[in-house]
Amino acid sequence: PGGHVAVFTHGGILDKLYRYVTGLALSAPRDFGIPNCGINRLEVDESGWRILAWADDSHLEGALDDLPE
Repeated sequence: PGGHVAVFTHGGILDKLYRYVTGLALSAPRDFGIPNCGINRLEVDESGWRILAWADDSHLEGALDDLPE
């Protein structure tokens, strides 16, 4: 209780997690991003799940593979 957990997973799991937390139906079109290396922050307590941040890829700005050669 009160701790933090880091989880690394594939997009399919993230898709289902987002849908679970937001109540978006499995049959509904995806209206949210799942970028490679994106960071998603969620919180859960006795009142339920909340998304604090989703698809944050700002840490990739200026990555070495994006620089001109």
